[in-house]
Amino acid sequence: MVRTRQKKEYAPHTSLRVQIYQDESGMKGSDPFLILGFLLMEATVGKQLERRLGSIATFESVVGEVHFCKLSKDVTGSLGAKFRVTEAWLRELRRFLTMGTVWLTILAVDKKKIDRKKVPEAYMLYNRFSRMGMDSTLARFARSLGMGSVRVTVHCDEHCLKGAAAGHPGDNYSQYLRKQLRASFNKKSEEKHRQVALRGVRVHLEDSQESRVLQLVDAVLGAMRQHIMNDASRVSKISLGQQVGAWLSDSSTGVIPFARFSAQRFPGDTGSRNGSHFSPLT
Repeated sequence: MVRTRQKKEYAPHTSLRVQIYQDESGMKGSDPFLILGFLLMEATVGKQLERRLGSIATFESVVGEVHFCKLSKDVTGSLGAKFRVTEAWLRELRRFLTMGTVWLTILAVDKKKIDRKKVPEAYMLYNRFSRMGMDSTLARFARSLGMGSVRVTVHCDEHCLKGAAAGHPGDNYSQYLRKQLRASFNKKSEEKHRQVALRGVRVHLEDSQESRVLQLVDAVLGAMRQHIMNDASRVSKISLGQQVGAWLSDSSTGVIPFARFSAQRFPGDTGSRNGSHFSPLT
């Protein structure tokens, strides 16, 4: 007997609390791309996912932070434990995506092609594309909600942000999101006649060492960076890059439900229309 998962139906005027976990890759250093990731889920699903990630790490006796860039080249034995945890985490996230209980967005921004006159500071680039990524993720979530209101808590790795230094203004990520994300989403809801409103935005800056879900997003972005750049020499990173790269075809063929996973690059393909738009990652 084949069992099919019933689509979750939301009651009219439902008010939901959702969480968005955000991380980045390539903000510092010489990487040509700033890669941002946004993982959205209802609060109850977030707790479930955190438990599953913790159980996987405990099974491999991994107690410290799992960070993609620090993965060993070994995939077996004690040195390969964090690789095996990361691999199992990615399989678990794919399962959640296939079930349709989480929404994942990845944006790859070509930093060299950004007009620095319009975006003179690195933190402005980070803030702007963070808002755009969350707006896109929430819009896709709104399709499943149909009608109601949403309150969102954003969990961001505090190591992604910076304070004021050397005459440069400090990062205003929290203030920017609380004001701009709500205004942007609600304006588009009115324009597109969506019956979903964003009622409030809270921002939690967290140490990724304390959040397995943030570590998971880091792993996804590290693997996607490897898929894009194809420059790793370690078997562990190459394998994970291939694993996440396969999600792109899973999404296009419907194995991962439409709108649950979006991976885009900016600027888009050359041409008058796509020059200032996004194009799908392949």
